[in-house]
Amino acid sequence: MDPHPCSRMRPGPTGLMLGAWSLTLLLAAGCAAGSLLDRPGADGRTLRQEIETYPAEHRAAFALAERRCTQCHTLNEPFGAHVPKGGWRSITRKMAREPGAVIPTADQEQIAAFFEYFFERQAAKEK
Repeated sequence: MDPHPCSRMRPGPTGLMLGAWSLTLLLAAGCAAGSLLDRPGADGRTLRQEIETYPAEHRAAFALAERRCTQCHTLNEPFGAHVPKGGWRSITRKMAREPGAVIPTADQEQIAAFFEYFFERQAAKEK
């Protein structure tokens, strides 16, 4: 007699081990990829080192982004994003509505302004 169809869906010990290995490999791959912020660019400086040269208000906004944005994801996501000029305000508003996000309106504005400034500088360097 065939077992109940739902019993085939439950992972046995082998399925759990494969799941654990898969999770371990994914985590290792993510860690191996590293942070975009700490990877040296063409000029030999990391993005963190470049941001340290920014005006005080943008350095403060970056620190705010590190504190607020990393509650839900790494900073690889925004630094690797392709957002059109002027689009960061709507992105930060959208992120602030995500469950678990705590980003007051004033912080959203500062974070958006930082990313606009950062990507404008990156575009200017590429010209």
